[in-house]
Amino acid sequence: AEPRLYVEDCTSEALGRRLAGNAERMAVVSSEGRKVLQIARGRYTDGKAGDLDLWLKGHAGDPHRVDRQGRPPYDLHAPCLSALLTVQPDALQSIGQDPEARASGFLARFLYVCPPSGGALDYPTGSEPADVSDAYSDTLAALLDLPAGTDRDGSALPLRAALDGEAFALFRDLYAGWGAEAQAASEAGNAFLADWMGKLRETAARLALLFAAVEAVTLRHPWPAPLAVTLDHLAPAARLCEHLKHHARAAAGLIGESADVGHARRAWQWITANLPRLIEARQGEGLGAVAAVKRR
Repeated sequence: AEPRLYVEDCTSEALGRRLAGNAERMAVVSSEGRKVLQIARGRYTDGKAGDLDLWLKGHAGDPHRVDRQGRPPYDLHAPCLSALLTVQPDALQSIGQDPEARASGFLARFLYVCPPSGGALDYPTGSEPADVSDAYSDTLAALLDLPAGTDRDGSALPLRAALDGEAFALFRDLYAGWGAEAQAASEAGNAFLADWMGKLRETAARLALLFAAVEAVTLRHPWPAPLAVTLDHLAPAARLCEHLKHHARAAAGLIGESADVGHARRAWQWITANLPRLIEARQGEGLGAVAAVKRR
């Protein structure tokens, strides 16, 4: 099949076949991610047969075998699926009400970036520097050109990488610390954030691997086997994960721990934002001051 870098309007069935014909690598990229989420939930089957299995296995690299009547079968040995979606807040709220998307961990597998509502106040007049654009393009090309081995069936084999001793020690600390945060979120009733935090440890390792790979191809180092992922790669990955935690909490407010809690969170945010005006209104009506309000 002709090589493809990404798809957009693609059912799960078609996505699986694209993976099978593309060395089991594919990205789903869309500036209107609402439709992609609807397809994953079963848009073309009246919502009765959402097919999230491929997404889940493509994130973990688990084997995926499909045998369906009237269609040729296909096998995926270690699929690698990436996704980059921009969606409106209401689309996150909508999929957050889907029990399968929540219980399966589908929503917890994404990294979220939630910019402030309204956007920037000043119109941006600068352009992306040419050297940045060129470096990005060169790095992507170098990553795509990395040689990969094949197994006896001709399928591409993943390149091997390993954490060195110092990085592994930090990883164990992160594993314990973020695991405790995930447990605390679960005890507080925030199932989405608990699931997301539980996968953050793996996310840090993935980001560290990405940093190591980019460094190797940028510096034109000979590709070692396995690639060493060091503390210099994992430490900044951990810092980035700490930053992403703030966005995940914002996403949790949109997705909603539950419909009622989501409404309560938005009400609390409104009260906090309008507190001076509310105090003034109470005083104007001769009402006493509120001594304390419990967030719960």
